[in-house]
Amino acid sequence: MNIILVGFMGCGKSSTARFLSKQYGFRILDTDRIIEKKLKLTIKEIFKQKGESFFRKTESEIIRTNLSFCDNCVISTGGGLPCYLDNMEILKNIGWVFHLDMEFNDIISRVKNKTNRPLLENIESARELFEQRKSCYDKAHFRIDANQSTQRIAEDIMSKINS
Repeated sequence: MNIILVGFMGCGKSSTARFLSKQYGFRILDTDRIIEKKLKLTIKEIFKQKGESFFRKTESEIIRTNLSFCDNCVISTGGGLPCYLDNMEILKNIGWVFHLDMEFNDIISRVKNKTNRPLLENIESARELFEQRKSCYDKAHFRIDANQSTQRIAEDIMSKINS
């Protein structure tokens, strides 16, 4: 069984994945880290040097080739990954997909001082992107309120899986 975490950047996917891995013994995979390791560039450098389209194609390739072999994994996806091509359907075939849902202003409060988020450089554009992606995230198997502790988010995820 696999758990896949989707949601807008800054909603807590990576920290929730780390918690689930420690508490429940899941192997952890972070699609952004896999891409950075493969290309030997940061996400910001990839966007700057190769463009967003190249990055999205790479994300799609990663879930098709690397993630379908997972078993007992918790997978933290990049914010846009489920919203391109047929990626959400692929994710839903790999495991249980959970949308970590937060309001845009709460996300901005969390990440406003981070410099590694190329799509947050313009707040109004980021807000538009957030609104565009909502309908994609709503296709997940489950919605989880991410405005709570990481432990509570993990408990909510596990209770949905076990029910």
